[in-house]
Amino acid sequence: MEFLSTPEDLTADHRDNNLTVRFCVPDYAYSGRVEYAYRVPDLDDGWRPCGTELEFHQLPYGRHVLEVRARLHSQDWSDDCSSAELTVKPPFWLSWGAKAAYLLLAIAALVGAALFSRRRMARKNSERLERERLLQERQVNEERTVFFTNITHELRTPLTLILGPLEDLSEEATIPAPARSRIGKVKQSARQLLGLVNQLLEFRKTETRNRRLTVRQGDLSRCVELVGERFRDLSSNKAVRFVLAVEPGIRLQFDDEAITIILNNLLSNAQKYTPSGQIVLALQREGDKVAITVSDSGCGISAADLERIFDPFFQVPGSHQASGTGVGLALTKSLCDLHHIDLQVRSELGRGSEFRLLLDPAEDYPEALHPDPELPEEPEAEAEPAGDAECTRILVVEDNPDILEYIRESLEGEYGVLLAGNGREGLKSAIRDIPDIIVSDIMMPVMDGLDMLKAIRQDVRTSHIPVILLTARGSDEDRVEGYDVGADSYLVKPFRKSLLLSRIRNLLERRKQLRAEVTESGSSVGLSTVDNEFLSRYTRFVEEHMGDEKIDIATLAGEFAMSQSTLYRKVKAVSGLSPNELIRNIRLNRAAQLLKDPQLSVSEVAWQTGFGSPVYFRTCFKERYGVTPTEFREK
Repeated sequence: MEFLSTPEDLTADHRDNNLTVRFCVPDYAYSGRVEYAYRVPDLDDGWRPCGTELEFHQLPYGRHVLEVRARLHSQDWSDDCSSAELTVKPPFWLSWGAKAAYLLLAIAALVGAALFSRRRMARKNSERLERERLLQERQVNEERTVFFTNITHELRTPLTLILGPLEDLSEEATIPAPARSRIGKVKQSARQLLGLVNQLLEFRKTETRNRRLTVRQGDLSRCVELVGERFRDLSSNKAVRFVLAVEPGIRLQFDDEAITIILNNLLSNAQKYTPSGQIVLALQREGDKVAITVSDSGCGISAADLERIFDPFFQVPGSHQASGTGVGLALTKSLCDLHHIDLQVRSELGRGSEFRLLLDPAEDYPEALHPDPELPEEPEAEAEPAGDAECTRILVVEDNPDILEYIRESLEGEYGVLLAGNGREGLKSAIRDIPDIIVSDIMMPVMDGLDMLKAIRQDVRTSHIPVILLTARGSDEDRVEGYDVGADSYLVKPFRKSLLLSRIRNLLERRKQLRAEVTESGSSVGLSTVDNEFLSRYTRFVEEHMGDEKIDIATLAGEFAMSQSTLYRKVKAVSGLSPNELIRNIRLNRAAQLLKDPQLSVSEVAWQTGFGSPVYFRTCFKERYGVTPTEFREK
């Protein structure tokens, strides 16, 4: 038997692995009487009968041996067979060269992965160590700050008691000139110490995120000018020339107290490190920004120290190091960040330093307090302005600065304190800030306390505020007059601080109980006529628009011609609820009435009372009445 093709012809490419093989016996006389069988040992060990043609489909890559044997009919199979090699070449990507390349790539990938993992672990360890170092530094600074804060709190009271008698002594006409001079030096030192105490407290407040900006649209030029003039008056170094260059008429929103603290710290540092030469305080517009510059011709700061000058308690080492706490520039940086001020510094050893504050006039400070009523208020959601919920605010109206300061110190710490020097200022502050309680004198210039109280009681924005009259007029007729006008309490001077605090606490507690009564039962028996009318109007408006689910604080603020923050404080003070919570209660009260009608389904009641979702309606109803609407109807 012979193959029709030679073995060399039985080699195929990997794309041509469908093969046909033909064969026959040498003697054609036996061609019709011969049987054939074949096998491919590496694919199948068994012999398979076949004709003179074989077809192989998708023959695997590699070398295969085809064996064919023949016999005449009815005879045994011969042990002899013919064989040929069928070779299918593999694709290049499965060649030995490719496999070697794959192996090398795999080894390279493993080595790369190992190196990457090692570097990653090293970076993680480095980051962990850096985090631990920073955490340790923060903890040390925190402990140091807490320590200084505790000390400063302890120092405030004795400092106040030192300054008070010193002020009295300095006003005594019988004190001789030498003694008066020494008293002045002691007083100046005590004030400097008090300034340091206040600075540490301010720094602590910014570090713990308790500091809130109070921004107003104001004259920044005048603010900077006042700081510069005060610095010029207090500067005693005749070898230093102070230059004040302020562009007039620059108005924008800013926190007067924060800007003053920042400039005082920068000017104080400039004075410490400038034994002779020049200090410049300048204000000017630069394109769309406003720049405040404090520069000096002093000893300067090295490039290495520039990176750390704003770290708490850091002081530049060297022969020019001045005394201090290392808090001033850290406080300056914190206040600049809070005020969204870009603080830039340039310095060169031996040539001086320059600090630049860049303010954006377009900045509207959405997170700050905006006490001016004319400023636009655009709260993103129903929320009390930042800082209002943190403590009870008390407005003190007194024309005597000493008594005003004494009351402020008596209340500060437990309450937030607002100050006014006469009745007109007090009325403006009451309308603008909506305090929780007012403590006022009666006899004052411009507008006295009784006239102010009348105006407060007649204004719907302020009619709910409790008022304590604090005055030297102590006759029964004066008391009756005060109570007739609308005073909630009456104290006669001289008064004890504990008594004042007790009256304040009682009035606040009474107001709290009244709010709870309004919230729980809807009763307004204890409210004034103006507050009753306000709540009635509020309820009536919501009931008239009951089906409108879009009614919110913005809608009601427009109806009552109030800012959203003023309306919020008013509703909260009268009812103990936010405007939206009060709207929801009014809707739920109407829903409870409608559920008595068996013709209405729960979903229909929900839609009629302005709840956009029956599921939300059921949740609110159960929260208010303790049962679901269906259970309420069954009862």
